[in-house]
Amino acid sequence: MIKISASTNPPKEDELVGYVKQLQKAKVDMLHCDVMRSNFVDNECLSLELLKEVKQHTLLPLDVHLMINEPLSDVKQFAKLGVHNITIHYEAFEWKDVFESAVKVIRKNHAFVGLAVNPKTPIKEIIPLLSMVDIVLIMGVYPGKSGQKMLSNTPKKIEELKQFIRTNNINIQIQVDGGVNMENIKELYNAGADIVVMGNALYTAPSKSKLVSEVHKIKY
Repeated sequence: MIKISASTNPPKEDELVGYVKQLQKAKVDMLHCDVMRSNFVDNECLSLELLKEVKQHTLLPLDVHLMINEPLSDVKQFAKLGVHNITIHYEAFEWKDVFESAVKVIRKNHAFVGLAVNPKTPIKEIIPLLSMVDIVLIMGVYPGKSGQKMLSNTPKKIEELKQFIRTNNINIQIQVDGGVNMENIKELYNAGADIVVMGNALYTAPSKSKLVSEVHKIKY
């Protein structure tokens, strides 16, 4: 069964707690917490303080996605919240030893490690880091803005990573974020995605419970 990680984007910040309660009622699997800083993307959203407030109102596992350059100090703060996983961008680190330090902090706080890759980053570049992570997040759009259409090469990129995982017998989940909707979700699942991040498609759905139920029924 494919899992849904529901994005905290696009709701406004003052709507977020109420929206998260709706998501929990709809039985999504996780809450994808989009943390953005202007040093990595154009927008800024989801402060540590707001995420603390959200956590007080939900039992959903927090799937934290840091869109932040050199995020080691942020990793230390968010990891202490007791989140399910923290995903950091391959492109956010200039030096591998800093990435390794971030991984150690995440593991020390008993969370899973995610590695995100932007559309222009080829899978072959992240292969040396795969032994350190639990999740690879493939971006189907350029990060920073909700509502974008998924780039056409995204399923092929998922397939390439899935083949490497199977060939090398690695225990890694594949997550995809950006432009996921009911028109492309089965193709993403068939390509090898284990978790889909749903933002705008879920936010605008007339019945969130019905959409979640339909996604959970998708099979090969």
